[in-house]
Amino acid sequence: MRCFIAINLPQNLRTSLAKSASGFSSKVKSIRAIKPESIHLTLKFLGEVKESDIGVIEQTLSRISQNHSSFSLQIHGVGAFPDMRRPSVV
Repeated sequence: MRCFIAINLPQNLRTSLAKSASGFSSKVKSIRAIKPESIHLTLKFLGEVKESDIGVIEQTLSRISQNHSSFSLQIHGVGAFPDMRRPSVV
């Protein structure tokens, strides 16, 4: 299965981002709108991971996260992947 390490965002932020992204999807055919509950901040794309490895990954991330405190995040501007000329992710 395709896996990634991500941070869930507060609902109000996801709703706001989805609303902004819907403006792009109505103007650019290569972009499709997504549901707010799907919005997250990807920290690391892991690629294909065997289901049998998921438990080890979860345990490792849990152990690592115990050594770090929460943090604040400010979002400014809009970006796109792979780039603004050929956006597939905004």
